[in-house]
Parts: sequence; C-alpha cells; structure tokens
Amino acid sequence: MARLAAHAGHLQKLQQLFEKVVPATLARSCRVANYKAGAAIIHAENGAAATKLRQISPSLAEAFRSEGEQV
Repeated sequence: MARLAAHAGHLQKLQQLFEKVVPATLARSCRVANYKAGAAIIHAENGAAATKLRQISPSLAEAFRSEGEQV
C-alpha cells in the first residue's frame, strides 16, 4: 500500500510540474497518466493536443530533468 501511495505522490508531482511548464490550454487537455521505466506517460484528450505534445516533448523532457526527474 505504501508503494502505491508513493507512486501516486510521484504522479501528482509530475502533473504539477507538467502544468507549470506547458501552456495552460495544453495543460487543460492533457494529464500525466503514469510513470514507468523512466518514461512519463501523458494522455491527451484529442489529436491536436497529442500533436503539440509530440512537438514540445524534447523541451518537456528537459524541463522534467532540470527538476530532478529521470525521464
């Protein structure tokens, strides 16, 4: 149970960081869904949001790394 709580806390931290670094309109359309094997899984509500995520993924990964996350 403690492991699950720790994972949920980490996802919440990633979501907050995500919301801080991406434009507000994109943050409203996407959510950090999981973190597995060093990869953040982000769900997009629509194709336009998914396309934008793909475009900014290098800078998003760099922003996560600058905050100490291993993605």
